[in-house]
Amino acid sequence: MIVKDGVMINGLHPKMQIANCKVAVIYAKRGKEFRLTGCVEYRGAKSKSLHPKGRACDWGVHCFDGEADMKDVRDEIDNALGPDYDVILELKGPESHIHGEYDPSNPKVI
Repeated sequence: MIVKDGVMINGLHPKMQIANCKVAVIYAKRGKEFRLTGCVEYRGAKSKSLHPKGRACDWGVHCFDGEADMKDVRDEIDNALGPDYDVILELKGPESHIHGEYDPSNPKVI
């Protein structure tokens, strides 16, 4: 796992530590570099953000080939983590990433 400069992992919720391990395995199976690009350092994030609470991480997608590939890996992560997590592909140019958060109070609609 590569951690982007400035990313803080101290205070990360145990459920997100587990999520990072699962995501790292998914990246490795695809032969891709797993990069943690955001975590608890988002002090100025929106008030509803779970980053400062240690319950959200951002995973880099620069290593994937196009939007379809990024969506495919997002779906695989979503399936691996299960219903207590929200997994979102955020397309923001060079800052694009997959956002994952542990949020059991926000059940997914089936």
